[in-house]
Amino acid sequence: MKKQSNNQSQNKTPAEISGIRSGFEELDQLTGGWQKGQLTLIASLSSLGKTSLMAMFAHSASKENTPTLIFNLESPTDCLVHKMICTEARIEMNSSRSGQLTKEEFASLEKQAQLLNQRPIFIDDSSSFPLQKLKTKIMRFKIKHDIQLVCIDFIQFIEVKEQSFGSRSQELAWITEQLKKMASELQISIIAVVQLNRSHALERRPPCLADLEATKNADTVLFLHRVPEDAQGITQLILAKNKAKPTNVIIPLQFIGKHTYFKSLQK
Repeated sequence: MKKQSNNQSQNKTPAEISGIRSGFEELDQLTGGWQKGQLTLIASLSSLGKTSLMAMFAHSASKENTPTLIFNLESPTDCLVHKMICTEARIEMNSSRSGQLTKEEFASLEKQAQLLNQRPIFIDDSSSFPLQKLKTKIMRFKIKHDIQLVCIDFIQFIEVKEQSFGSRSQELAWITEQLKKMASELQISIIAVVQLNRSHALERRPPCLADLEATKNADTVLFLHRVPEDAQGITQLILAKNKAKPTNVIIPLQFIGKHTYFKSLQK
């Protein structure tokens, strides 16, 4: 990936992408791509596809030959790799696991596995992660592989032992503050997944910045929202905070559950 100048033109057109591409053109035109020194949060209730979206962002970056590190704190590495391969091949994970594949599907899986293996993408699935250990590992990967993008799934698993907090929300706010400092110090972009606490109100309405105290330290905040009755997977990707402006923009997506990926619905 070509190095970008820190002195970007103030008159750049919306289509000019200076950072790491997300894989969604509409989002990139609004943010300019993932920028060095910036922290992005992806937040929603459970089971809306946060991890799948993060994996798509990471995979998109690696396709552009951008060294990418994923901290997969929720599940083993092989599960995430399997999901990413099935997503690219557009093959159901259950069919892949059971071996009920056609010759063409098997060939597609094999091809995507080979491509993923050739890309500069690294996955760490350590079960416990003190914040200092996380920073040490990121620094090592930065030195050894010149990591440009770090994805963390998800920050609720990050442990903080050296500090005490009055509430969990205060702890998460402090963690995001430290992640923002890491991004700035190492000149990398960090994307972190956050799970919102379920409530009846949030099931009916889209989330907003007031629902997550940790957003104050982030440069970009993305929310996912889907009404429970929607069987088609129609999902709102809400750009609630955007250092590059504008904000509160909704990008319509469709979550294809059997293939664990999001498809843009914008023309």
